[in-house]
Amino acid sequence: MATLDACIVTFNCARNQIRPDVFAPHLLSVTSSTPDLLVLCLQEIAPLAYAFLGGSFLTPYYNAFATAVNITDAGYVNVISRNVGLTSIMIFAKVDVASNITWMDTGSTGVGVQETGHKGAVGVRIGYGETVLTFVSAHLAPAEDATQRRNQDFKAVAERLVFVAEQKHSVRDERDEDTPLLQSPARGTGAKGIYDPTTHLFVAGDLNYRTSSRPPTPEDALSFPQPTADPKDPYHWSHLLKQDQLHKEVEAGRTLHGLHESPIEFPPTYKYRNKEDVTQDGERPWQWATHRWPSWCDRIFYSPTNLKPHTYQALPLFDTSDHRPVALSVSIPLQSVSSSSWQEAPFKIDPEWKAKRSAARRKELAVGIVAYLTWTTEGQCVLLATAIAACGLGYILRSITA
Repeated sequence: MATLDACIVTFNCARNQIRPDVFAPHLLSVTSSTPDLLVLCLQEIAPLAYAFLGGSFLTPYYNAFATAVNITDAGYVNVISRNVGLTSIMIFAKVDVASNITWMDTGSTGVGVQETGHKGAVGVRIGYGETVLTFVSAHLAPAEDATQRRNQDFKAVAERLVFVAEQKHSVRDERDEDTPLLQSPARGTGAKGIYDPTTHLFVAGDLNYRTSSRPPTPEDALSFPQPTADPKDPYHWSHLLKQDQLHKEVEAGRTLHGLHESPIEFPPTYKYRNKEDVTQDGERPWQWATHRWPSWCDRIFYSPTNLKPHTYQALPLFDTSDHRPVALSVSIPLQSVSSSSWQEAPFKIDPEWKAKRSAARRKELAVGIVAYLTWTTEGQCVLLATAIAACGLGYILRSITA
């Protein structure tokens, strides 16, 4: 059976721009060959002001990842990049694969304060022949004691992340200005969320589930995991994995309903302290932040089970973030999905999803403008220039009237 090979990477960027030359050599390290699709699910991609304003403010951050992908010399084109607040998704494809994408839908929702995109999820649904692929980048509530809030956040994503057709999208290398833009054809009516029985679904992100319901004490920090190959060693990470909240919540049917995860065979992905450009396991002791439990916050889930996962692994630790990226290498059967392989959607689509997203977007813009003017150097310069111009205009008007 023909398949489409994909590599899905989730990474909390900690609002810092990556260093492409450092990031690139490890980007495709979980694959033995160049996959057809590379999907980057990114959280905290940029500072809040830039992320909430969006548009060209995010361009340098997207360009850094695009540069890293180009350094791999894998021959990818950037099919689409979208964000909701601080959460983004970028999809890259080989040229021949990109040319066979017939349509795209996108959707997003915030689950942060006032349903804004401080936390949230953004998704892309792709038509490739008879195969439908859905990729969702998500960022849920933080803190050890917020398990129920995270469950509620995922429920909100299932209810309010609704896919709509992209009127125009480009599946070209930005250097090729002559490549035509594709139009998304009509595909029936009715709101469709992430639970669609026709699609292969991937949900990746900083899901933020922890390994304890309380913050660690100084004594707890003394027992945090350290690099050791012996599972019997009390410092081996496998002992802490038994306390993973997400495993327990999924098994109890309280979140990520009907989705699956490959076995975890890597250390916690959060919360590190690191001053090296890049740190591989075993090179030096892990430096943990002592006020958070080391946890597997960064995860990738999928459905249905006829997908063929190959490698599920954490990438090295980079000095720009306190999270480690996580990557999944998988083969996707090029066939339509049987509805019998899907469970019924656990939640109904919120009929007010569109109005809620529009209202939240207005709040994001307001917060983004205030944050830009007060928290960024360029924004403060704008305020100063405006104040000087206002004072000058006032002086001129007084002179004229005098």
